Amino acid sequence: AIYRGDEPRNVCYFTFDCGYENGYTEKIIDTLNAKGVSGTFFITGDYVKQAPQIVERMIDEGHILGNHTVNHINMAKANAQEFIDEITGLEKMVKNLRPDAQPIRYYRPPEGATSEWALKMADKLGVRTTLWSYTYKDYVTDAQLDHYTALENLKGGLHRGCVYLLHAVSSTNAAVLGDLIDWIRAQGYEILPLCDIDISEAKAQNNG
Repeated sequence: AIYRGDEPRNVCYFTFDCGYENGYTEKIIDTLNAKGVSGTFFITGDYVKQAPQIVERMIDEGHILGNHTVNHINMAKANAQEFIDEITGLEKMVKNLRPDAQPIRYYRPPEGATSEWALKMADKLGVRTTLWSYTYKDYVTDAQLDHYTALENLKGGLHRGCVYLLHAVSSTNAAVLGDLIDWIRAQGYEILPLCDIDISEAKAQNNG
């Protein structure tokens, strides 16, 4: 599983969980595009139904789609058929929306709930379990932190290879994202697409 990226380098990665649409995802996409950053958006079945036009924006504008399951269930407690249906069902929903969409390579278990069995199941289905190395309590929509506090929290989480988990339902995340990107770059870090982790690992194996 992925939980952090290339630790020898000053790099980090932005990932966003999209369980439902709350009116802020397009602002997040706008900011990423303006700053030249590729994000990874882990979407659920409900999200595909609620916001198909935003999913299409993600595809068309060069961002990565991730699999957050159809029904956002605890995948560590799922049986084998449930696990398969949750992963392949989301892939089918995206393909029905956009037949030209690339296969979804990354999967984030809801609530981070996983197990050795679940990791092996995901691998057999051809998706890479993707966790995170920094997140904060940004998903409670009626208890959002103020701009300064949220930004300081996010700054404090930066480390080499950091995989940020942010929730797209957060009004504060949408508001601070541009400032966060500028600050990260001022620290000498690159913000890379999640697939760079696989590229870096492949290079390391070849060099080894």
